[in-house]
Order: sequence, then structure tokens, then C-alpha cells
Amino acid sequence: MEIKMTFAKQLITATAFSLVAGTASAALVQAGPTQIQTVERTATTWDRTFTFNLYNAADFGGRELQKVELTLEGLSFTTFEITPTSFVLSAEGEFGANIYSTVSVGGPTLDIDVSPKKEANAYNLVAGQTHSFGDLEGQDFDSAEVTEASQVANFAGNGTFTVDLDATARISLQVIGGNYRSEQASFASATYTVKYFIEEAANDPAQVPAPGSLALLGAGLLAFSARKKKAK
Repeated sequence: MEIKMTFAKQLITATAFSLVAGTASAALVQAGPTQIQTVERTATTWDRTFTFNLYNAADFGGRELQKVELTLEGLSFTTFEITPTSFVLSAEGEFGANIYSTVSVGGPTLDIDVSPKKEANAYNLVAGQTHSFGDLEGQDFDSAEVTEASQVANFAGNGTFTVDLDATARISLQVIGGNYRSEQASFASATYTVKYFIEEAANDPAQVPAPGSLALLGAGLLAFSARKKKAK
């Protein structure tokens, strides 16, 4: 009986250690709210500079920053009209914008192409009649995670950092046939977000087994050992 009980106690100890050790690699949780900056729909081309707060460990119990998530998403809206002054056999165009971002403290450069997926084309256009390509809309999204310690450290401190956005309109029209006049307007908007992630606190009830759970587990193992001996 002593040997069996000793084995059960050792098993309990090993199991309890396994449960606690499983929490060594804590899950990551977001630290503070998502920081969001937006450029409303503006005639392209444009550039903007956003300012974001660095991660301050003092605001989160001294826990170190583990991961940074950066995202860039944008929209474009273009109108284009062509009025031939003589017969035009065909007109085809590409419209939209490219938006690029750079981070002052280093890290990934995000870029998006917000050009419309819809093809803009027209054929057999009569002189003097205006043709519109309609509302041409496009959108795109890009994101990156910063997890390398040396790069993550660039986002920690007491101050701020900046993100520069540059939007460049892209309008290209190919016409076969006569001469023409055209009118166009192109707009683009963009939103940049920053999220910080840290490890959950070690005393989080969801991560560390409660003493009662360990006690129940121990009782179950002892009962199993006792039943095994009685069966023999």
C-alpha cells in the first residue's frame, strides 16, 4: 500500500507541475485601445503624417511589449468623362491610387493599391457626345506583425512616433481614333491602426489552475490507486 500511495503522490505532484508549467507561455492580450488615424476622402495626390503613442510599460505593471500589429486600409473613388471631338473607335483606362506608409521608428512599410477592379472601357464614341465611365471605386488592405525583440523595442517608451502616408493618383487612358476632351476627379481615403500586445498577468484566474482543481485531481488519483489495490 505504501508503494502504491507513493506512486500516486508522485503522479499528483508531476501532474500539478505539468498544469502550472503549461501556463509559462502565457497568451497575449491587447494592451490599451486600438490607436486609429484616418484621412477622409481627399483629392489625390496627398500626404499626411499621423502621430501615435509608444507603448509605456509603466501603464501596464511593467510588462514588456511582445507584439505590435500595424494595418493600413484605403478606398478610392474616381469619375472620368470623355467627349470626342471626332469619332473615337475605343477608349480604355485605368484609374485609382496607390498609398504608401513609412514608420519613423522603423518596422514594416505597408502599401496598398486602391484601384477599381472594374474595367473602364467604351467603344464607337460619336463626336460631341460625352461618355462617362461611371463611378469607379476600389479598396485594399495591408497589415504586418512586429515580433522580433529588437524591432518591438522601437515601439516602447514614453513618447510618440509618426507614420507618413503618401497617396498617388493613377489615371491612364488609351484612345484609338479621333481627338477628345476629358474631365476626371480622383479621391482616396486611408486608415492606419496600431495595436500593442503583452502577456497576460501570471495570476490571471483563467491561466492558473485553482487550488480546488488540484485537490480534486489528487483525490481522483488516490481513489484510482485504492481501487486498483482492492481489485488485486
